[in-house]
Amino acid sequence: MSAANDSADSLRRAFRIEVTRTQRLSDGTVGLDGRRFEVPSQFGHVERLQLRYARWDLSCVDLVDPRSGAVLGPLYPLDKTANASGERRVRANASVTAPALPRQGEMAPLLKKLLTDFAATGLPPPYLSDDAEDPES
Repeated sequence: MSAANDSADSLRRAFRIEVTRTQRLSDGTVGLDGRRFEVPSQFGHVERLQLRYARWDLSCVDLVDPRSGAVLGPLYPLDKTANASGERRVRANASVTAPALPRQGEMAPLLKKLLTDFAATGLPPPYLSDDAEDPES
């Protein structure tokens, strides 16, 4: 990219407004000036999105971190013809399974790890069990 294109792009990005929009969690889109934009799947859990765009140029819409102002990624217009086919892609986080629950009477894995760590230090665990004697009796 040449220096002229760089400066033109930075100038184009300088005159943009920042707005907050609510994401439709059902399909992962957000509305902006009468058009729908797809939100990247890694931000599918975020309800309120901060967007930066130029009103006259909806081809360049960016998702922005509200705390730091850093650009997180671009948003692309919803492809209505591809969306009309009825085929839906699987969202990336939909295939994540819940961790297996411990069996009846078995100790939870994190608690087992914490007790092992305390046993390695030689110190007693930082809790009193129910069957410990009351010091005042």
